[in-house]
Amino acid sequence: MKILFLDIDGCLNSHQSAAYFHRLGVNPNKHFCPIALSNLLSILEEFPDLRLVISSTWRLGETLESMQQKLGSLGVPAERIISLTPRHPRNH
Repeated sequence: MKILFLDIDGCLNSHQSAAYFHRLGVNPNKHFCPIALSNLLSILEEFPDLRLVISSTWRLGETLESMQQKLGSLGVPAERIISLTPRHPRNH
């Protein structure tokens, strides 16, 4: 099994994609860059044994199941997301 530790800010979204969605009148915090998302989906297709661990600050206040739902709604197979990195004890 291969594991990819996935950040979101700067990887699945960017200042450019946020500006684009803002111009469309859409909340940029609820959308990812379509090119970056397409790249991730291509990688998942190419490597069927690849699993994701979410290491982004987007994981804070989320559960594995809620992140699976959020990314699943964008086409990322929920079963491919296996964990969230733990929160550091100093950052309660």
